[in-house]
Amino acid sequence: MGTEFFEGVDDLDRLDQLILPGLHARESGGCVWSYLCEAGEALNARAFDFDSTLATILDITLELTRADRAALMLVGEAGQFSVCLARDREKKGLEEKEFKASRTIVDKVLSDGKPIFSGNLAEDPVFSKSDSVRELKLTSAMCVPVRARTREDTKGGDERRLFGKTAKIEAVGVLYVDASGGTHTFGERDLWIFQALANQAAAVLQNARLYSQVAMDDVTRLFTRHYFERRLLDIARTSALEASPVAVVLVDIDHFHDLRVKHGEAAGDKVLRAVAQTLRVHLRASDLPARYGSDEFVMLLPDTDASGAETLAEKVRAAVAGASFGDLGAVTVSVGVASFPSHGESPHEVVFRADQALHRAKSGGRNKVVVWRHGRDEREPRADRLAGILCGDPARDYRNVEVLLELIEALHGVTGRREVLRLAMTRLLERTRADRCLVFLKTDTGDHVLASALDRDGKELTAVRYSQSMVEKVEKTLQAAHFVEALDPKVTSTESVRELGIVRALCVPMIAHGLGVGAVYLDSRSAHDSVLAEDAAFVQAMTTQVALALASA
Repeated sequence: MGTEFFEGVDDLDRLDQLILPGLHARESGGCVWSYLCEAGEALNARAFDFDSTLATILDITLELTRADRAALMLVGEAGQFSVCLARDREKKGLEEKEFKASRTIVDKVLSDGKPIFSGNLAEDPVFSKSDSVRELKLTSAMCVPVRARTREDTKGGDERRLFGKTAKIEAVGVLYVDASGGTHTFGERDLWIFQALANQAAAVLQNARLYSQVAMDDVTRLFTRHYFERRLLDIARTSALEASPVAVVLVDIDHFHDLRVKHGEAAGDKVLRAVAQTLRVHLRASDLPARYGSDEFVMLLPDTDASGAETLAEKVRAAVAGASFGDLGAVTVSVGVASFPSHGESPHEVVFRADQALHRAKSGGRNKVVVWRHGRDEREPRADRLAGILCGDPARDYRNVEVLLELIEALHGVTGRREVLRLAMTRLLERTRADRCLVFLKTDTGDHVLASALDRDGKELTAVRYSQSMVEKVEKTLQAAHFVEALDPKVTSTESVRELGIVRALCVPMIAHGLGVGAVYLDSRSAHDSVLAEDAAFVQAMTTQVALALASA
């Protein structure tokens, strides 16, 4: 152990001798530390961008090594390698077909797993004989393996562990630079810096692999719907705080089901990838494209109002309509646009508005862009006894009716007030995915008192704090109230909401025979898919049944 430590110290001393003289100044005028920090910042950026991060690392590589070209090459499952990204010293991207590297050098690094640098290829006893070196007229080259941690093939024991005892680190590609014309020759100091940058590239690849597994759709390589819904809340929160708009654009491929039935799954995937690529080339780095359904895409556009989103949507529509799909014939898309906060009080409501606009585009002949408009696309709320139960979405309507019938049947089976409240609160927690449910009942003196409180695990709560201002407002107006933390600074600023970390809350009045008899309050500390504004109407319908059951108990 002691010997290994001092050997490590010797290595560090050697590294200092090689690198430290050039850490603070290079012939190019740059500072190595600043460049390595820049690479680290790109790697740790919150909005991870695989291509731009690798491009940053390659540009830094070119700057520090003073090479003419740099490339990252990856090894495929069959053992072949391909150019992932290539750049020249002018920071211009090089297409894979136009970039040729010395295959002899690359193969040697991959087979031996050791770095190679040659300051003078013409006099190198091995590489001077290489056809690729002579053909490309290379004078100097450097290549290092890019190693990443992978799973080992060893299996766990009876406990069925996912990983073996140790993880395997193996070469997944190479980082390669070369120069021609004798402008610069590489030395050992360059190799140490080059290896550090290769380690950065390995970290990017590892991040990209994990990132892709969690957030990317396999077919289109766009973000998944789940990831979009998470980012939607974050971006809407920022939009509300900065008083800036954010637009949602839904894109649907016209007659996609028919195309897939006629031409097959592979043809359908080809169209999906082509439309996804069209979205990518028209978006900014800050925009977020995602696959929203089997034939549907969504674009989230920060700092964009409805007019700007409409302009972009029209460009996308025209680009798809003008593209050639060979034997598949013409492919078109219908597009719906809505923006926050002008078209909705919550981000989920804006998505719903964009979907309404999309349906108008499809029903209006397809291959067009429709922006949601107040009055025109709004559905009149139901005023009959089915209000809050039927909303026009077949799947949601079926589930609402099913849950309500189950609740009515269950309420007929209990008699005591305590049993009625616990049953109703359990159903409400399940339906809204809230963290807590509180029920307030009106006393003979006209006051409202907390009758029962339950958390999502079925535990009864005592000494409960909640948003009193919301409950008082609902009891006074007999109108439902809902808030999202980022969208309602007045509610967010209240002491109870801040201390409890409440992100969403919903409160509806309990009405029996036209009279207010109490209120139901639900809240959540999660910003994802819980206690939504669209839940209010259905919760009101459920609460009415509970109020009637309590009146009979």
